[in-house]
Amino acid sequence: MSSLVVAGDTSGSVTISAPAVSGSSVLTLPTGTDTLVGLAATQTLTNKTLTTPNLGTPSTLVLTNATGLAAAAMPAGSVLQVVTTQKTDTFSTASTSFVAITGISVSITPSSTSSRIAVFVSFGNASQASLTYTTAFRVMRDSTAIGVGDAAGSRPRASFRAVSTGSGHSGECSFSWIDSPSSVSSLTYTVQAQCQTPETFYLNRTADDTDGTAAYQARSASSITVMEIKG
Repeated sequence: MSSLVVAGDTSGSVTISAPAVSGSSVLTLPTGTDTLVGLAATQTLTNKTLTTPNLGTPSTLVLTNATGLAAAAMPAGSVLQVVTTQKTDTFSTASTSFVAITGISVSITPSSTSSRIAVFVSFGNASQASLTYTTAFRVMRDSTAIGVGDAAGSRPRASFRAVSTGSGHSGECSFSWIDSPSSVSSLTYTVQAQCQTPETFYLNRTADDTDGTAAYQARSASSITVMEIKG
């Protein structure tokens, strides 16, 4: 192994050793005034771009000013994106067949076919005029119903239901489901409602909707939220 010894300005020296190699290699030194990076030295790197780095398995990793991580680099179970829609106005329908609730709709485009979509629906007020009357709800992914019960005769297949507590009162209800769409196309999630005849379903308000300051007269908001979960 040949070596080059460089004497220090005042004392000591630095030995540059060339390892045994097959053929010849070129080591290009940077222009300008700078400090070389050592293999085992403790140094701070500034203005460096790492292309496809292999960071191994560090015991700790602190990212400062990071603009993002690729979805493929995230561990399974990580939340890759969240999309939500809030509905603050009211809705009503008397349909005895499933119809879409306007304003309860959200779209998401998964980054991988292995991703799962967590779906959360929250209704602040859900009511019908008469006590014990029921509204059934069906959550849709495009034209496919999700989170519904098994088929059984002519019974409707619903994702969740709400039972009225009377014309002047209403209750909240919610739904959650982990969907596996196996898609990287844009997906739209909506909620449909089906009324028990002869009553009308009301969202975000009571059935009689009287004006006043009492707690039971309060209006509320509803929402639908979807999260992409890495598979």
